[in-house]
Parts: sequence; structure tokens; C-alpha cells
Amino acid sequence: MDEGFAVGLIYSKYLQSELKKTINENLNKIDETLWLIIDPQKREIDLQTIKSEFQYPDVDLEEIDLNWRIGNY
Repeated sequence: MDEGFAVGLIYSKYLQSELKKTINENLNKIDETLWLIIDPQKREIDLQTIKSEFQYPDVDLEEIDLNWRIGNY
């Protein structure tokens, strides 16, 4: 039982590694496809204009998440 489980676990780790490698190798194609789906005109967005125009808050989300984790765990 232990040997069979270990082989399955090792194979699972191998498959995960291969999947990550495939995704990393094709990241530009994936990004391009998603961009075409989301915005076929492929418009560029200026984040500074968006932030000022819509009063978008400029906050450190990692710090907020860390504080939440500290307070809730």
C-alpha cells in the first residue's frame, strides 16, 4: 500500500511540474488569447488616468491581507 501510494504521489508531482512548465512556456499565447477575449480592440489602459478619474484607492493589498490574517488566525 505504501509503495503504491508513494508512486502515485510522485507521479502526481511530476504531472503538476509538467503542467506548470507547459503553462510557463505558453504564457504569452495565453495572455494574448485572454486579451482578445476581454478586449478585441486591444486598447491600452493608463493606470494613472484610471486612478485619478475614478478615485481608485492606491493601497497595499498585501499589507491589508497580512493584517486580516494576523487578526483572524
